[in-house]
Amino acid sequence: AKELRIATMSAMGENSQVRTATRGEGLVKPRKPKTNIRRREETRPRGEEPNLLLEPSKAGHAGNREKLMITSGGGGGNGGGGKLLGKSEGDDFVPPPRHPEWVTSGHLVRRFMVDGGEGKNLEEAQGAARSGEAIVLAGSGIAKRELSRRWTFDYLMCSAGAPPGLEVLCSMDGKNRFTSVERENNAYGSYYFVREPETIALDDQTSLADFVECARGWRGKHVCATAVVMQRKGEAQARGGDDEDGGARVLTEAELAEIRARLVDPAVLPAPAPGLGATLARDLANLLAWDRLASFLKSQSLGSVGSVRLRLGTKNGLHPLRYDLSDRIVVQVRGRSRYLVVGPEFALRGLYPYPTHHPYDRYSMVDLEQDEAGIEEHWPLFRQNARGREVVLREGECLFLPRYQFAQRQDLDPETVSLEMEVAKGMRTRHENAVPLQVSRLLERRVAEVEGVRGCQHWLSVIAHEEEAEWVDAGTVKGHRRVKMVEAVREEVEQNLGTGKVRDFLMGCVDRRLVPTPWLNEKLFREPLYLLDRPYHVEDDRTDLEKKFPEFFRTKLRREGWEVPEAKSTVPIPGYNMPADADYRTYDPAKGG
Repeated sequence: AKELRIATMSAMGENSQVRTATRGEGLVKPRKPKTNIRRREETRPRGEEPNLLLEPSKAGHAGNREKLMITSGGGGGNGGGGKLLGKSEGDDFVPPPRHPEWVTSGHLVRRFMVDGGEGKNLEEAQGAARSGEAIVLAGSGIAKRELSRRWTFDYLMCSAGAPPGLEVLCSMDGKNRFTSVERENNAYGSYYFVREPETIALDDQTSLADFVECARGWRGKHVCATAVVMQRKGEAQARGGDDEDGGARVLTEAELAEIRARLVDPAVLPAPAPGLGATLARDLANLLAWDRLASFLKSQSLGSVGSVRLRLGTKNGLHPLRYDLSDRIVVQVRGRSRYLVVGPEFALRGLYPYPTHHPYDRYSMVDLEQDEAGIEEHWPLFRQNARGREVVLREGECLFLPRYQFAQRQDLDPETVSLEMEVAKGMRTRHENAVPLQVSRLLERRVAEVEGVRGCQHWLSVIAHEEEAEWVDAGTVKGHRRVKMVEAVREEVEQNLGTGKVRDFLMGCVDRRLVPTPWLNEKLFREPLYLLDRPYHVEDDRTDLEKKFPEFFRTKLRREGWEVPEAKSTVPIPGYNMPADADYRTYDPAKGG
């Protein structure tokens, strides 16, 4: 019977096997294999990106496909606004934005597909940049693909050599947030002295190999690195140089003319920094399209590239809002970074920049990770006025940041590499939105020269309320200097901002600014000599049972999350800290026998 059944099944073929497997419940047809569905391309204007999910290759990732939530809109123009990575699953998790959603409200930095530096889109991008707008150049070819493929952490570690100015910052509190401190402004006892900066500089890290080892090995602490890889030729000469006797040397007219030519001409290329590895120097010379970069700089009436900084970061590393005094071009070499850009017109109307003499000079005081109630309480104008745009910068793209533009960077990948180029202003005129911030910096320094850093807030308030007559004794030398200072402040504001704006402008300069920042020193701190220590008492809330049997109290502390060390008894107890069959009279727990 068994042989007959097998022969029958063989004669009926595969369908019979399927029916037998389903125990007579019907014929099960095999499923058709799934075919790859080809995505239909949208019809769109040249230069605009499709509003579709990015492929891993376009998003700068290799390996498995990741789920991405894309937000598009705002921006306008042929740039299409770009895409924002909001969420991902699996190993390729993309950190969410570390700023409130209402800051941007969906408005994005415009991204222009310039296709190698030609076409109508390039003209529109150049026009947007000339108007003082931060833009993204995609497909410009300034950074070749080989550069993104080659520059991994391992490659840079082996080929970077010993670049000058290597700075490794460490976030000790686990926030993965980095703020660079102006050390010359943070002298002990100074008006704005920050006792324990949020980020510390690891001065003992002298090579990229040390940085990579820390970035991959540390878990509770996070690091980022910055190094100068290129600088303008004759940079030391431009600063004045030294003569043979060690004193300052006066430059000749010919030397000054040569320096001016280098500053103005965008075709002048920077030279590799001293100590940079030969391999990395060749990559910078051959894998960056300097001719295309010079063409863009010339269209903006900008000068030459002064310095090129290599910036290395890890996933979710945050560099808070900060502005720079020169125009910048950021070339994303590897990984992705999310940028939040806020215009300088909001500097004194919501961003509350730190004073010029503060260790955090050029940073915004506003903590964007603070809850909304805290922001409204401490920085009310930020919630009312300040608005920005954001963009995710992908491999090979370039971000143009005009001077005085506030930018916050958040790295999204485990290995993030970028080049930040500082550009000379050349023949480019300043944008009107940056004038108030520039004037405020100038006035802070001028008043500090006469009245000191502690007197800036007081005297600017006096001038704003026109009360200088009550504070100036014109019959003294010091009073005469103060009269000249008041006249210079008023003249500077009226010439740059117009008549009748002195009061409003100066009140904006001193609003919650130019005063000490005690909240930066609220961390736990013990004075080295313990002279300021104060005893404190902890209430004894143990029960009678916990007092009689301490092990109950230890168990309670562990349950509440306290780290309690293990109890070690020095009394030999059979079966507890000594073998049950050992002689307790001769057993030594310390020696184990």
